[in-house]
Amino acid sequence: MTLLMSQFDGQLLRNLLEAAKTRSAAPQEVSVSDYDWKAPCRFTPDQVARLKDFAKELAGAISEALGGLLRTPTVFSALDVTQHYAPDLQAWQSQSDAYCVALAEGDRRCGLAALSRSSAAGWVGRLLGATSPGEQASRELTSVETAILLDILGGLTGAFLEACQKTGGRKMSSVSELLKAAEIEELIGRDPTKEYCKIALGTGEGQSQPVLNFVLTCDSLEGLAGAATGKAAPASAEAIRKALMAHLEQAPVTVRIRLGQSRVTISELMKLEAGDVLLLDKSVDQPAEVLVKDRLIMSGFPAACEGQYALQITSRAAAAKK
Repeated sequence: MTLLMSQFDGQLLRNLLEAAKTRSAAPQEVSVSDYDWKAPCRFTPDQVARLKDFAKELAGAISEALGGLLRTPTVFSALDVTQHYAPDLQAWQSQSDAYCVALAEGDRRCGLAALSRSSAAGWVGRLLGATSPGEQASRELTSVETAILLDILGGLTGAFLEACQKTGGRKMSSVSELLKAAEIEELIGRDPTKEYCKIALGTGEGQSQPVLNFVLTCDSLEGLAGAATGKAAPASAEAIRKALMAHLEQAPVTVRIRLGQSRVTISELMKLEAGDVLLLDKSVDQPAEVLVKDRLIMSGFPAACEGQYALQITSRAAAAKK
């Protein structure tokens, strides 16, 4: 101990701390999951559920269209419906091995259909009667093979577009030419606020890897998700506000947790040593404060989670609720 307190004061403080330990509960183990800031939440859970129902219907339509083209049954299944920002899709596309064609809404390209090269090679080879169709996946296609591939993609996108309109989606079309890597990058873009939705389909039982992906801007799928259909209106004040908020939500913020405060003189501060104790201005049953730029936002109690300190939020500050 230092000159800041006498031996009697030190013993009294230790007694108080021991008493506080017996009264206070141990740090509570809570389940904490990080919010996925890298994925947009354009569609609500109910809208995502409707899109997944559409994906199941789409899988049936695609199966029928491809089965008729190949003259052999091919069963597709809906794997997942996910939301992405453009940079995330750029990373996905750079790793994907697929043939892509653009989807358009009027003169505006609003997405793409991506078919895995291995599946495309197998189907093209089947139509050409090749004995080892899988070998085509690792080489450039001939003009005849490209024409057949475009017919296959035309049938797949045609089934998609027809299913969209039947379900209340917007009128779209497909572009009958394969996209190059630079064109795919330009189509998707790198705007961190541009929102896309990806519908992934697979073939065969237990298939986990997508064979066919439809990637469209979220606004193009609003009709399918249950939003209002019809011609897109000019951007409203509310739409502009949402766009600005989307930009602001990507800004990093440092959150500071304050257990309490203590006021000492400079002389006392200079004399503090390891083992000394500073009393804070709060009792052990009062919550800690969550501060952003010295502004009180929330409060909660210390906890432990997966071997790390944590804070379980109990309330928001009145000013933060407005």
